[in-house]
Amino acid sequence: MSRVTLKAGNSVVTLAPDVGGGISELVLAGHDILLRERNVEADDADPRNLGEFPMGPWVNRISNGRFAWQGREICVAEGPGHDPQGLHGIGWRRSWSIADRSDTEASLGITWHGGAGWPFPFRLTRRFILEPHGLKIQARLTNLGSQPMPSAIGFHPYFLTRGAVIRAKTSAGWVTDPMGLPAYLGLEDVAARMRSGVVIADEPLDNCFVGWDGVVVIDWPTHALTMRTEPALRYLQVYSPVGGDRFCIEPQSAIPDAFNRDPATSGVCVLPPGADLGAILHLNVTPAVWTQVR
Repeated sequence: MSRVTLKAGNSVVTLAPDVGGGISELVLAGHDILLRERNVEADDADPRNLGEFPMGPWVNRISNGRFAWQGREICVAEGPGHDPQGLHGIGWRRSWSIADRSDTEASLGITWHGGAGWPFPFRLTRRFILEPHGLKIQARLTNLGSQPMPSAIGFHPYFLTRGAVIRAKTSAGWVTDPMGLPAYLGLEDVAARMRSGVVIADEPLDNCFVGWDGVVVIDWPTHALTMRTEPALRYLQVYSPVGGDRFCIEPQSAIPDAFNRDPATSGVCVLPPGADLGAILHLNVTPAVWTQVR
Protein backbone atom coordinates (compact mmCIF):
# COMPACT_ATOMS: atom_id res chain seq x y z
CA MET A 1 0.00 0.00 0.00
CA SER A 2 1.62 3.26 -1.11
CA ARG A 3 1.95 6.39 0.99
CA VAL A 4 3.37 9.77 0.01
CA THR A 5 4.86 11.89 2.80
CA LEU A 6 5.60 15.60 2.40
CA LYS A 7 7.54 17.65 4.94
CA ALA A 8 8.09 21.39 5.51
CA GLY A 9 9.62 22.48 8.80
CA ASN A 10 7.55 20.94 11.62
CA SER A 11 4.69 20.17 9.23
CA VAL A 12 4.03 16.72 7.77
CA VAL A 13 1.27 15.41 5.53
CA THR A 14 0.89 11.76 4.57
CA LEU A 15 -1.21 11.03 1.50
CA ALA A 16 -2.90 7.74 0.65
CA PRO A 17 -3.12 7.42 -3.16
CA ASP A 18 -4.43 3.85 -2.94
CA VAL A 19 -7.21 4.85 -0.54
CA GLY A 20 -9.27 7.52 -2.24
CA GLY A 21 -6.45 9.99 -2.76
CA GLY A 22 -7.01 11.27 0.76
CA ILE A 23 -4.91 12.27 3.76
CA SER A 24 -4.04 9.78 6.48
CA GLU A 25 -2.09 12.26 8.65
CA LEU A 26 -1.65 16.02 8.86
CA VAL A 27 0.60 17.81 11.35
CA LEU A 28 0.98 21.59 10.96
CA ALA A 29 3.70 23.41 12.92
CA GLY A 30 3.82 20.47 15.33
CA HIS A 31 0.04 20.29 15.93
CA ASP A 32 -2.04 17.25 14.96
CA ILE A 33 -4.77 18.67 12.73
CA LEU A 34 -6.76 15.77 11.25
CA LEU A 35 -8.21 12.91 13.26
CA ARG A 36 -8.42 9.50 11.65
CA GLU A 37 -11.62 7.61 12.34
CA ARG A 38 -9.83 4.39 13.28
CA ASN A 39 -13.04 2.44 12.85
CA VAL A 40 -12.64 -0.97 14.48
CA GLU A 41 -14.48 -2.51 11.52
CA ALA A 42 -12.20 -0.90 8.96
CA ASP A 43 -8.53 -1.27 8.13
CA ASP A 44 -5.98 1.07 6.61
CA ALA A 45 -7.26 0.21 3.13
CA ASP A 46 -10.71 1.60 3.98
CA PRO A 47 -11.30 5.28 3.12
CA ARG A 48 -13.34 5.64 6.33
CA ASN A 49 -10.00 5.52 8.13
CA LEU A 50 -8.67 8.63 6.41
CA GLY A 51 -8.33 12.01 8.09
CA GLU A 52 -9.64 13.72 4.93
CA PHE A 53 -10.87 12.59 1.54
CA PRO A 54 -12.26 14.18 -1.65
CA MET A 55 -15.89 14.42 -2.66
CA GLY A 56 -16.77 14.36 -6.35
CA PRO A 57 -18.35 14.34 -8.87
CA TRP A 58 -21.10 14.92 -6.30
CA VAL A 59 -21.16 15.60 -2.56
CA ASN A 60 -22.85 13.93 0.40
CA ARG A 61 -26.03 11.94 -0.34
CA ILE A 62 -28.40 11.49 -3.28
CA SER A 63 -32.00 10.56 -2.46
CA ASN A 64 -32.58 6.84 -3.08
CA GLY A 65 -29.30 6.86 -4.98
CA ARG A 66 -31.09 8.14 -8.11
CA PHE A 67 -31.74 11.31 -10.08
CA ALA A 68 -33.18 12.20 -13.49
CA TRP A 69 -30.89 13.81 -16.04
CA GLN A 70 -31.88 14.88 -19.56
CA GLY A 71 -34.58 12.25 -19.90
CA ARG A 72 -32.70 9.35 -18.32
CA GLU A 73 -32.42 7.95 -14.82
CA ILE A 74 -28.96 7.78 -13.26
CA CYS A 75 -28.58 5.28 -10.41
CA VAL A 76 -25.44 6.18 -8.48
CA ALA A 77 -26.21 3.38 -5.99
CA GLU A 78 -24.97 0.94 -8.65
CA GLY A 79 -21.53 2.56 -8.69
CA PRO A 80 -18.37 1.98 -6.62
CA GLY A 81 -19.24 1.10 -3.04
CA HIS A 82 -22.86 0.27 -3.96
CA ASP A 83 -24.01 2.71 -1.29
CA PRO A 84 -27.82 3.18 -1.24
CA GLN A 85 -27.39 6.96 -1.37
CA GLY A 86 -24.12 7.03 -3.32
CA LEU A 87 -22.42 8.68 -0.37
CA HIS A 88 -19.74 11.31 -1.20
CA GLY A 89 -19.29 10.44 -4.87
CA ILE A 90 -16.80 8.21 -6.64
CA GLY A 91 -13.40 9.74 -5.92
CA TRP A 92 -12.96 8.44 -2.38
CA ARG A 93 -13.85 4.91 -3.53
CA ARG A 94 -11.04 4.67 -6.11
CA SER A 95 -7.27 4.24 -6.19
CA TRP A 96 -5.48 7.38 -7.37
CA SER A 97 -2.28 7.70 -9.39
CA ILE A 98 0.69 9.89 -8.46
CA ALA A 99 1.33 12.43 -11.22
CA ASP A 100 4.35 14.11 -9.64
CA ARG A 101 5.89 14.84 -6.28
CA SER A 102 8.69 16.70 -4.51
CA ASP A 103 9.62 17.16 -0.85
CA THR A 104 6.74 19.59 -0.29
CA GLU A 105 4.30 19.08 -3.19
CA ALA A 106 2.45 16.20 -4.84
CA SER A 107 -0.29 15.75 -7.43
CA LEU A 108 -2.75 12.84 -7.42
CA GLY A 109 -5.49 12.02 -9.89
CA ILE A 110 -8.09 9.56 -11.14
CA THR A 111 -9.72 9.12 -14.53
CA TRP A 112 -13.20 7.62 -14.77
CA HIS A 113 -14.19 6.42 -18.24
CA GLY A 114 -17.87 6.08 -17.43
CA GLY A 115 -19.60 2.99 -16.14
CA ALA A 116 -22.08 1.57 -13.66
CA GLY A 117 -23.41 4.28 -11.37
CA TRP A 118 -22.02 7.20 -13.37
CA PRO A 119 -22.07 7.23 -17.19
CA PHE A 120 -20.09 10.48 -17.50
CA PRO A 121 -16.30 10.29 -18.08
CA PHE A 122 -14.31 12.66 -15.90
CA ARG A 123 -10.91 13.41 -14.41
CA LEU A 124 -10.49 14.46 -10.78
CA THR A 125 -7.14 15.80 -9.62
CA ARG A 126 -5.79 17.13 -6.33
CA ARG A 127 -2.49 18.97 -5.80
CA PHE A 128 -1.11 19.23 -2.26
CA ILE A 129 1.29 22.04 -1.36
CA LEU A 130 2.73 21.91 2.16
CA GLU A 131 4.27 24.90 3.94
CA PRO A 132 5.67 25.27 7.50
CA HIS A 133 2.32 26.55 8.82
CA GLY A 134 -0.19 25.45 6.23
CA LEU A 135 -1.46 23.08 3.57
CA LYS A 136 -3.09 24.00 0.28
CA ILE A 137 -5.24 21.46 -1.61
CA GLN A 138 -6.10 22.33 -5.22
CA ALA A 139 -9.00 20.19 -6.51
CA ARG A 140 -10.24 20.11 -10.11
CA LEU A 141 -13.01 18.10 -11.78
CA THR A 142 -12.97 17.96 -15.60
CA ASN A 143 -15.71 16.65 -17.89
CA LEU A 144 -14.02 14.27 -20.35
CA GLY A 145 -17.24 13.27 -22.08
CA SER A 146 -19.19 14.59 -25.05
CA GLN A 147 -22.29 15.52 -23.02
CA PRO A 148 -22.93 18.05 -20.23
CA MET A 149 -22.25 16.57 -16.78
CA PRO A 150 -23.91 17.54 -13.47
CA SER A 151 -21.14 18.22 -10.99
CA ALA A 152 -20.17 19.15 -7.46
CA ILE A 153 -16.95 18.86 -5.45
CA GLY A 154 -15.95 19.13 -1.82
CA PHE A 155 -13.47 18.34 0.95
CA HIS A 156 -14.18 16.02 3.89
CA PRO A 157 -11.77 16.57 6.84
CA TYR A 158 -12.15 15.17 10.39
CA PHE A 159 -11.06 17.19 13.44
CA LEU A 160 -10.68 16.53 17.16
CA THR A 161 -13.87 17.47 19.02
CA ARG A 162 -12.40 17.92 22.51
CA GLY A 163 -11.95 21.60 23.30
CA ALA A 164 -12.90 22.82 19.81
CA VAL A 165 -14.80 26.04 19.17
CA ILE A 166 -15.86 26.81 15.60
CA ARG A 167 -16.64 30.17 14.06
CA ALA A 168 -18.23 30.56 10.63
CA LYS A 169 -20.43 33.15 8.95
CA THR A 170 -23.51 31.49 7.47
CA SER A 171 -27.10 32.68 7.10
CA ALA A 172 -29.12 29.49 7.69
CA GLY A 173 -28.97 25.72 7.49
CA TRP A 174 -30.98 22.90 5.96
CA VAL A 175 -33.06 20.93 8.46
CA THR A 176 -32.78 17.28 7.44
CA ASP A 177 -35.31 14.49 7.09
CA PRO A 178 -34.88 11.01 8.65
CA MET A 179 -32.68 9.99 5.70
CA GLY A 180 -30.27 12.87 6.34
CA LEU A 181 -31.43 14.82 3.27
CA PRO A 182 -32.34 18.53 3.17
CA ALA A 183 -36.00 19.12 4.01
CA TYR A 184 -36.37 22.87 4.53
CA LEU A 185 -34.22 25.89 5.36
CA GLY A 186 -34.04 26.99 8.99
CA LEU A 187 -31.46 26.82 11.79
CA GLU A 188 -31.01 30.59 11.76
CA ASP A 189 -30.39 30.42 15.53
CA VAL A 190 -27.56 27.92 15.06
CA ALA A 191 -26.09 30.04 12.28
CA ALA A 192 -26.18 33.08 14.57
CA ARG A 193 -24.41 31.21 17.39
CA MET A 194 -21.83 29.90 14.96
CA ARG A 195 -20.94 33.42 13.91
CA SER A 196 -19.79 34.22 17.47
CA GLY A 197 -18.45 30.72 18.16
CA VAL A 198 -19.94 27.42 19.34
CA VAL A 199 -18.41 24.63 21.40
CA ILE A 200 -18.82 21.89 18.84
CA ALA A 201 -19.18 19.13 21.46
CA ASP A 202 -22.38 20.88 22.62
CA GLU A 203 -23.85 21.27 19.12
CA PRO A 204 -24.93 17.93 17.55
CA LEU A 205 -25.30 18.61 13.85
CA ASP A 206 -25.48 16.90 10.48
CA ASN A 207 -26.61 19.85 8.40
CA CYS A 208 -25.62 21.90 5.39
CA PHE A 209 -25.34 25.65 6.03
CA VAL A 210 -25.84 28.22 3.28
CA GLY A 211 -24.74 31.79 2.73
CA TRP A 212 -21.24 30.85 3.86
CA ASP A 213 -18.42 33.31 3.19
CA GLY A 214 -15.85 30.54 2.62
CA VAL A 215 -13.95 30.90 5.93
CA VAL A 216 -14.03 28.81 9.12
CA VAL A 217 -11.89 29.28 12.24
CA ILE A 218 -11.47 26.36 14.63
CA ASP A 219 -10.03 27.23 18.06
CA TRP A 220 -8.49 24.68 20.39
CA PRO A 221 -6.80 25.65 23.68
CA THR A 222 -3.33 25.17 22.14
CA HIS A 223 -3.74 26.40 18.57
CA ALA A 224 -6.18 27.67 15.96
CA LEU A 225 -6.86 26.60 12.39
CA THR A 226 -8.24 28.81 9.64
CA MET A 227 -9.94 27.06 6.72
CA ARG A 228 -10.49 29.13 3.62
CA THR A 229 -11.76 28.19 0.17
CA GLU A 230 -10.80 29.88 -3.09
CA PRO A 231 -13.05 30.79 -4.77
CA ALA A 232 -15.37 30.94 -1.77
CA LEU A 233 -17.59 27.86 -1.70
CA ARG A 234 -21.08 28.75 -0.47
CA TYR A 235 -22.11 25.55 1.27
CA LEU A 236 -20.74 24.20 4.55
CA GLN A 237 -21.70 20.76 5.83
CA VAL A 238 -21.14 20.36 9.59
CA TYR A 239 -21.19 16.88 11.13
CA SER A 240 -20.77 16.62 14.90
CA PRO A 241 -22.27 13.40 16.31
CA VAL A 242 -23.48 13.24 19.91
CA GLY A 243 -20.69 11.95 22.13
CA GLY A 244 -18.26 11.70 19.23
CA ASP A 245 -14.54 12.38 19.47
CA ARG A 246 -14.36 13.94 16.01
CA PHE A 247 -16.36 16.28 13.83
CA CYS A 248 -16.37 17.28 10.17
CA ILE A 249 -16.33 20.71 8.56
CA GLU A 250 -16.98 20.03 4.87
CA PRO A 251 -16.65 22.84 2.30
CA GLN A 252 -18.89 21.97 -0.67
CA SER A 253 -19.85 23.51 -4.00
CA ALA A 254 -23.44 22.24 -3.61
CA ILE A 255 -25.92 20.99 -1.03
CA PRO A 256 -26.64 17.28 -0.44
CA ASP A 257 -28.98 15.76 -3.04
CA ALA A 258 -28.23 18.72 -5.32
CA PHE A 259 -28.96 16.79 -8.52
CA ASN A 260 -32.59 16.31 -7.43
CA ARG A 261 -33.03 19.98 -6.53
CA ASP A 262 -33.55 23.34 -8.21
CA PRO A 263 -30.19 24.35 -9.73
CA ALA A 264 -30.87 27.95 -8.73
CA THR A 265 -30.61 27.08 -5.03
CA SER A 266 -28.77 23.74 -4.89
CA GLY A 267 -25.39 24.84 -6.21
CA VAL A 268 -25.25 22.10 -8.86
CA CYS A 269 -22.84 22.95 -11.68
CA VAL A 270 -23.45 21.69 -15.22
CA LEU A 271 -20.08 21.20 -16.90
CA PRO A 272 -19.98 21.35 -20.72
CA PRO A 273 -17.63 18.91 -22.47
CA GLY A 274 -14.03 19.81 -21.67
CA ALA A 275 -14.96 22.26 -18.90
CA ASP A 276 -13.86 21.97 -15.30
CA LEU A 277 -14.90 22.87 -11.76
CA GLY A 278 -12.15 23.76 -9.33
CA ALA A 279 -11.59 24.93 -5.76
CA ILE A 280 -8.67 25.40 -3.40
CA LEU A 281 -8.78 24.61 0.31
CA HIS A 282 -6.31 26.51 2.49
CA LEU A 283 -5.54 25.17 5.99
CA ASN A 284 -3.37 27.46 8.13
CA VAL A 285 -2.42 27.02 11.79
CA THR A 286 -1.71 29.86 14.21
CA PRO A 287 -1.16 30.14 17.99
CA ALA A 288 -4.24 29.77 20.14
CA VAL A 289 -6.80 32.55 19.90
CA TRP A 290 -8.85 31.07 22.70
CA THR A 291 -12.00 32.93 23.72
CA GLN A 292 -14.41 31.44 26.22
CA VAL A 293 -17.79 30.87 24.59
CA ARG A 294 -20.74 31.25 26.91
